Amino acid sequence: MKLKTTGMLVALVVAGMWGCETPRSGEGSEEGEKGAEVQEQSGSGEELVLQAAALRDRGFEVPVTIEAAEAVAGRPALPGAVEAERARISTGLYGDAGALRLEADRSRSRASAVLSEDGLRVQQVGEGASSQWAAAVAASRALEEEVFGAMAPAQTVDGWLAREVVLGAGPMFAATLALAQAQQMKVDAALMARRPDLVERVEGVGTLLKGEGNGLGAAVTREALALGAALYRARGWAGVEWGRVEGAARSVEVVRPDRWLAGDGVATWQWPEAFEEVQEARGWEEVARGEVGPLLTSVWLEEVLPASEARSIFGAWLADSYRVYEEPGEAGQAFVWLTAWRTPHEAQQVAGALEQALLATLGRDARAGRMRVAVQGLNVALTSYESAQDPQLLDDEIKALAGAAVAFLPEDPAPMTFVPTTYERYVEAAREATLEDSTWIDPAAGWQMSLGAFDAWKVQKSDEVHVRWFATHEDGALVQWTTELVDPLGPTFGEEGYVSQLKAAFASSVVGSSPQVVVSQGEEGPRVLLSAAGEVDGEATELRLWQWERGEVIVSYSVQEPGSGFGERLGEAQTALETLEVYGEPLVAASREVEVEAGQEGVDHRDEAQGILEFRVEE
Repeated sequence: MKLKTTGMLVALVVAGMWGCETPRSGEGSEEGEKGAEVQEQSGSGEELVLQAAALRDRGFEVPVTIEAAEAVAGRPALPGAVEAERARISTGLYGDAGALRLEADRSRSRASAVLSEDGLRVQQVGEGASSQWAAAVAASRALEEEVFGAMAPAQTVDGWLAREVVLGAGPMFAATLALAQAQQMKVDAALMARRPDLVERVEGVGTLLKGEGNGLGAAVTREALALGAALYRARGWAGVEWGRVEGAARSVEVVRPDRWLAGDGVATWQWPEAFEEVQEARGWEEVARGEVGPLLTSVWLEEVLPASEARSIFGAWLADSYRVYEEPGEAGQAFVWLTAWRTPHEAQQVAGALEQALLATLGRDARAGRMRVAVQGLNVALTSYESAQDPQLLDDEIKALAGAAVAFLPEDPAPMTFVPTTYERYVEAAREATLEDSTWIDPAAGWQMSLGAFDAWKVQKSDEVHVRWFATHEDGALVQWTTELVDPLGPTFGEEGYVSQLKAAFASSVVGSSPQVVVSQGEEGPRVLLSAAGEVDGEATELRLWQWERGEVIVSYSVQEPGSGFGERLGEAQTALETLEVYGEPLVAASREVEVEAGQEGVDHRDEAQGILEFRVEE
């Protein structure tokens, strides 16, 4: 076990230094470069409001005033159809009609804005960065309504959530960029779009993305920021405004913008005749039908999963459909829910989470007579009753759902193509890495090398996205290859600031060490060599680390050995290193051709998107 703990040392130290893998900030579109040159802001709320609008080439031609307020006006009441559906879903998933509260994004509780001929009047609660950001969001939202008109009210819960995400996408993306630049972060719109999780490092915004008792509000905020970034990647600010004009009817469109832009279309379900016969024989009457959607489903799963894991269902989600039945009398409602997933394995995994969430909300005794969850191929069927039922009837009902089928009615695609984030491209390329016949090929990093020098070692390829492969020797020595994306907000690779951070990270991790670093110049740029000796978990360890950069990927190649000094293992590691060769093009290297430059909004990025099998928001 000590070997495994020590073996992960380099990967953990590197991850600690560059915890947010991102491309260089200086590489962006002409539009983005202008944004990156913004000088220090005064910090006033009015200037932040004006800057957020200016980033979109829009402005307020009227005076802007921000007033302190104890609270902002509450949201209008939900449309009647949305409120009725909210109560039905809440009863089915939480066992209580009042448990589910539909929360808007977290900016709305901190600021509101009204734009008229007399001026823009913003009411702001509090004075911190979060409140200033919320004021800029509210002002941008008011400006969008003035330009594009009010968005039609939603008629479903899923539609209401999708509407909130779309309404927040552009204003939040612009306000976050303006606030980041005011905080002297070297970011532009192109960079923030390529790496949407940079928003977590913006003071006043990152804290709002955590649930803190408001899981749905935090989720709407996260997805709005992610959608704004996705639309910008596709077509710059024109793409962001297309999303506001087009609107989204379902949450699957906003959490999976790749499917939205591709025109995946609406799912149509065919419920089994056997199930209809079961309900007819029991005398239960269908009173409602609809969709829960992936966004609300992920928040519900936060009852039993961390938010990041709950959101991972978006990549596997296909479709869902529910029906609500009532029995004459006082028996209450029956909630019958079908979901479809990408693979049978993912359906199995999701079914387990759905069952645990339902038990958490209904109570552990609900399994006896109030609920059932079953996997049927790609489908997961769930039934939830307000009152206890005959267990045999529940079993018959869930079995009768086995024949359900779903199909999609394709729609016209959007006038732009989905472009994955830098991290998504990096992960996809990393999956293509191979270790065959003692040859390691890493398309994500753009390198290949022979591992023939490790004949006496046990070499293993890793499925982990950063630790790509490692080799262990019977004497306890370990060699590993790890990769990370460059941090645009950190020091330049190989320069003094970078070396200082690297030495400090290893000095704190290898007890008693005084790391020595040498920087040399290689054909592809600087190379860093670090040597350290000390204790890890109470065991004497000698370590040698080589690092180099290509495109936007930093490779760390290390050898470490327990004891007071290196033996012949260091020579074997160096022999392997001498076989290093460039492989292909640096996949994630920044290039102006992939950015959205002024006048190039119609450029088709389809070639970049090929090979991306799923859309996953960065974690």
